[in-house]
Amino acid sequence: MNNTVIKSLSEIDTKTFTAIYNRYLQALFKNISRIIFHRDIAQDILHDVFFKLWENRHKFNDEQSIAPWLFTVSYNMSISYVRRLITEKKYISLQMPKSPEEDLFQQNDARFEELREEILLDVIRLLPNRKKQVFELCKLQGKSYAEAGAILGISPNTVKEYMNASIKFVKSQVLEKYAAESVVMLYMLALSLQY
Repeated sequence: MNNTVIKSLSEIDTKTFTAIYNRYLQALFKNISRIIFHRDIAQDILHDVFFKLWENRHKFNDEQSIAPWLFTVSYNMSISYVRRLITEKKYISLQMPKSPEEDLFQQNDARFEELREEILLDVIRLLPNRKKQVFELCKLQGKSYAEAGAILGISPNTVKEYMNASIKFVKSQVLEKYAAESVVMLYMLALSLQY
């Protein structure tokens, strides 16, 4: 794609827009599907991204500005959707009158926590021994890098490197092995793995 193509995009050229759509469609869908596991919802978000591109087509001057914009917007829209789900769940639980059914919600929350812990422990066991020790000390027991380093006889910088590598590994394994699980549950697990 060259500058004349981008120029024609800003001049409301539907043929150029279609070319951009075809070029980035699959990559954007894959990007969205890493966060949104429900195919229909991911497709809706994808269409919203391209609608937003059409609305903002006059802002682009070159090819380099389109791809990053598309990927940033697709990521932000996906995260917004997940946040909305979480907010709606919290709002609904606050609005529910006290009733026998409330116990069922509490049981579901407890089951959610059990499932999250099960998944996390299942993936942690796949880590190499030293990285597993670092992860357990820092993430599960709340030790600082210095404390974990002293326990394991390694430097805090090595602990930090192991921790970063472990978190990346755990996140990728969760996405790979548990893609069929609830998007909200996986999002909450990802939040618990933030540095």
